[in-house]
Amino acid sequence: TVSVLYCLHPHTHKMNESTNIQDTSPPASPSSASPHASSDAKKWTSVLIMVLLMNGSWVFMGEALQGVENQYSGTLVLVGIVAMSYSYCFIPWVIWAVCREHGWLSSIIKPASEDIESDHRGAFSWKRYIIFTGWISIISISCRASWYYSLNHTNAAANSAIYQTSSAWVYVFSLLTLGESLDWVKILALCLGIGGSAMVAIFNSSESEKGVDQNIFGYFELMISVLTYALFQVLVKKYGSSQRDPHPQMNSLRLCGLIGLWAILWCPLAIFVADVSGAEKFTVPSKYVTRMTVSSGVVDAIFTGSMLICIRLTDPTFTSVSTILTVPLTAVADLIIHAYFAPAWANVGTVIVIIGCSLYNYQVWRLKKKQPKETKLLACDKEPNPSEDDA
Repeated sequence: TVSVLYCLHPHTHKMNESTNIQDTSPPASPSSASPHASSDAKKWTSVLIMVLLMNGSWVFMGEALQGVENQYSGTLVLVGIVAMSYSYCFIPWVIWAVCREHGWLSSIIKPASEDIESDHRGAFSWKRYIIFTGWISIISISCRASWYYSLNHTNAAANSAIYQTSSAWVYVFSLLTLGESLDWVKILALCLGIGGSAMVAIFNSSESEKGVDQNIFGYFELMISVLTYALFQVLVKKYGSSQRDPHPQMNSLRLCGLIGLWAILWCPLAIFVADVSGAEKFTVPSKYVTRMTVSSGVVDAIFTGSMLICIRLTDPTFTSVSTILTVPLTAVADLIIHAYFAPAWANVGTVIVIIGCSLYNYQVWRLKKKQPKETKLLACDKEPNPSEDDA
């Protein structure tokens, strides 16, 4: 909320509406250096807040959902409740669009009458966004469902370590689809982050796990979750974001909200099919399970909304690497909440994670200082179709 209000404050509109738009223009003259610097500061302040929200909400979800999956066997129901909670992100977007249209809260939100160059839809028509979120929501639901199913068929340490490799897959997909260049410093940083996460998972794990039936199918489900999670982030950047979008933060919330609305259609359908086919019989969850799952869903909506904003303002690999910081934050949470101090080698892994993330961020900053202002347009920036706006 702080990030959105800061980025929407009227004094920032005297400059370019977003850093992404200014990046496609010729290099700035010395006289315009100050506005560009201010716009960069605004952008990275927003990114920092989004990173904090992502990691904080992830740690909260981990604490809130501990043991819930052992008290209720309806995986699809749990996934559905969480996925449908994404629709909450649509509420702040609607409030912003209405206030903007009527000039309410003009001290915070720039009225539409003063911003005639863009409307509340930004660079995307409703038709385009609804179609995109329709199929991207299936990928999101599949990612979460396959991960839940893998929990009872994989070792907890291995599950956590393998899932952290999603950052590497995001980088691979970015190389293939977004035209990102191969950078050995980034690769080293990714290796450090993933290796440190593996150390934390392995040295924090217990020797035996009750109720876990490890098999190859469980690890296959886990890899499906890892790959779909990475693919989701890259596809959002390629087809769901635009350098021409004057309102990237708010339209990220619209995107997340529409994914949740589509989940209201897909999830009950999947639950019905699973119940009829006998794959997973439907049972009503207890009040405790429902309460904790709904609470986690609200926090997960904050996580996903923050992630989408961060992807729009930066890139999928940066966003994915930033979420590895949940490893040291989880260690702090365990120490404060459970008075649990991790083993020495697990703490070494935590330090390695921090070094890897710091190295990656340093390389991003260093390359940003060297790169030209012109950037490659994404797929959704090419051949705009104004005729869709009336759809």
